[in-house]
Formats: sequence, structure tokens, C-alpha cells
Amino acid sequence: MRGKNELDKSKVKSLYLDGFSANEIAIRMDSNREAVKKCIQRNFSDLREHNKAKRELKKLQNEEIRKITHRECKKFMSDRNFVK
Repeated sequence: MRGKNELDKSKVKSLYLDGFSANEIAIRMDSNREAVKKCIQRNFSDLREHNKAKRELKKLQNEEIRKITHRECKKFMSDRNFVK
């Protein structure tokens, strides 16, 4: 049985592989940020490049979604017409 301050390493690994940062993992797991960072450093340092690539991919996807949404909004009504 886990103590109150122990982290679930499998859950940390899963979130880390999904591209979440230590801060985001700590928030999701309601844990100490420093404890999550240490857990990642000690147990998953070999996955750092995978995490970095996944985060970059998420960043590009979010940017594309933002562009498409903006383009669709502008397609129907310009800012000038909206203000009138």
C-alpha cells in the first residue's frame, strides 16, 4: 500500500509519455511538483527525447487548430463588419 506522499510511477510515466510536463503532471495528480520532477529524473530520463517530441507535436497541432479556427471565423464576417 502506498503512503500519502508516494507517487504512482506508472501514472507519471503514462502522462510523461503523453507529452505532459512535470508541472502539468503534478497538477493532474495533485502532487508536489518537485517530487514529480525527481521521479521523472530518476526513473524516466531515457524518455526525455520522446517527451520533447510529443510536446512539440502537441504545440504544432494546437497552432494549426488556432489557425483553422481563426480562418473559419474570418470567412463569414470580417472584423470591420462585426464592429458596425
